[in-house]
Amino acid sequence: MLSGMITSIQQPVSGGGSISDVYSDKTDDNYGLGEFLAFHADAEDNIALGENALNSTAGAALRNIGIGKQALTAINTGDSNTGIGIEAGKGIAEQTGNTIVGTYSLNNSSAQINNAVVVGYSALKGDLTTAADATVAIGVGSLQALTSGSGNIGIGYQAMLTHTIGTNNIAIGHGAMNDTDATFTDNTKSADITGTTKRIILDGANGSLEVGQSVTGAGIPNNAYIDLVVQTSDPATFDLNENISSTVSGNTTLTFSGALSSQDNIFIGKDSGGGTWSNLSNNYNTAIGSYTLDGALLHATSNTVVGYSAGGAITHANYCTYVGSQAGSTNDDGNYNVGVGAETLNDAAVGNDNVALGYKAANRSESSNNVAIGSQALLTMETGHSNVAIGYLAMYDTDAGVNSKDSDWNVAIGRSSMGGVWLNAGSEYNTAVGGNSLVGALDGANNNACYGYSSGLSVTEGDNNTLLGAYSGENI
Repeated sequence: MLSGMITSIQQPVSGGGSISDVYSDKTDDNYGLGEFLAFHADAEDNIALGENALNSTAGAALRNIGIGKQALTAINTGDSNTGIGIEAGKGIAEQTGNTIVGTYSLNNSSAQINNAVVVGYSALKGDLTTAADATVAIGVGSLQALTSGSGNIGIGYQAMLTHTIGTNNIAIGHGAMNDTDATFTDNTKSADITGTTKRIILDGANGSLEVGQSVTGAGIPNNAYIDLVVQTSDPATFDLNENISSTVSGNTTLTFSGALSSQDNIFIGKDSGGGTWSNLSNNYNTAIGSYTLDGALLHATSNTVVGYSAGGAITHANYCTYVGSQAGSTNDDGNYNVGVGAETLNDAAVGNDNVALGYKAANRSESSNNVAIGSQALLTMETGHSNVAIGYLAMYDTDAGVNSKDSDWNVAIGRSSMGGVWLNAGSEYNTAVGGNSLVGALDGANNNACYGYSSGLSVTEGDNNTLLGAYSGENI
């Protein structure tokens, strides 16, 4: 169809006096419209539209489409690329299978990537290596700084904006995982350029070094990272994944980032994983929902959160599972917690090994080893540990003072079991099984065992009572 429309070279532009270059090669099916167009004699099945679009073919470049000023302008022998937009795919030359839509997208002159899908203004425009093949970047600025990280998918405005070498991350949503480039610096003492050619010795101890951290500085090759940490004590010593040059010597300042090497994360939702990360890696996290895991992540590992703002304050918590709107939303560094239900473990700032199921279960818990199952079970207990509350409103109102909300080792099973309005003295080592059991205004009650509906109704300060049967101990 296009060959039928283009019948000659140097045709006047409709309605004007200037000349537009028209290229028509019916033998090899190369067609173009725009200034400075040219195709190699061996090139076939290419279409160019725009000034300098697809104009550097140097061999058998096949099946490329460049639309826009300087779109695919550097292609020489690459095949099956599509570039639409000003400078779209400007930097790729011998690469194949890329689909690029958006002004200035994938326009780095050193790009070596294949089979990428890029859609959006200024998306995926870093110093790309073949390790980043098959990257998917959709959205303005998505994966803009990526260099060698493989298997990444960024969809949304500035999704994974600053990430460079980390692998197998998925960020979907406006601003998802968009601020991962925190760094720290240290100075070298010496570098071995005659032995391993990869070893660097720093001028003191550095406990922040970890395998996978990106390393930049004079004499350091592009996309270098720590391959082996020999020691972190003085003098801290590590090996790179690439050979270093002779310009690395004493007192060379190096810049490190673990966050940029973070891998195998999934963030889905607006600003999911979108906090300002610290300089250590964060790996194997899954977050689904707006503002999930959007804190200043610092070595957070293997957390799973689902629901609006779930896990929103986590920094270096590990192996936590939060499901529900704002579940664990103020947790900072508590580990091994499970919260299922809206606002469960909402204030588990430092507690570990807690289990909470139900709306606001263990909502204010800051301690460890608690189990709360049921709507608002263990709602106000803060620093008490090793409590079990199962049932609607079980151990519900325990925050009269610092002593009551620090109570430990209680077991309450049944609706409203131990669910009265506690007074300030701590109550500990009690077992209550049955609806409304031990439901009085506890004020220093300890070591009581109550079994049966409404058993222990009158107990408030008593100790060492054993009550069996419904309403047992009603009047003691």
